[in-house]
Parts: sequence; structure tokens; C-alpha cells
Amino acid sequence: MKLYEFKTKYMSRLALLETTSKREKELKDMLMTKLNNLRSMNLPNLVHTLYRILEYENVGKDFKELCKSMVEDISKLDFESD
Repeated sequence: MKLYEFKTKYMSRLALLETTSKREKELKDMLMTKLNNLRSMNLPNLVHTLYRILEYENVGKDFKELCKSMVEDISKLDFESD
């Protein structure tokens, strides 16, 4: 998967995700901004943010599953042509 495909996939999924709390909405907005500005050199920062959401934030199951899926897909990114 290319970086632009990753960004498109998860920006779309986040846009469709229905938040269940004010905090989830804040985190969703933050992730949308991070994805929009994402470059391969700042991927570690995104992984760290996702880790903190998974470990420390009180968010719903759907939100956590989306974050976990993002982390899994980051490891599958193809950087050969970047």
C-alpha cells in the first residue's frame, strides 16, 4: 500500500466514524489533521499518537479498532517509490 492510499483509506473511515463523546470527536479531528499532513518522515509521530489513544484514552471499541487497524497497515506501507 502506498502512503497516499493509506491516507485516503483512513481519512475516509474517520470521516464516516460516528463519535460517541466529545473526546472522541477531538481525537478524530486531530487524527484527520495528522493524516492530511502525513509524510513518511513523520509516521513515527502518528504511531506514537495511535499508541497513546489505544493505551490511555477512554474511547469506544470502534474507535480503538480503527486505530489498531491503522497501526497494522503502517507496517505494510511500501516506501520503495517514495
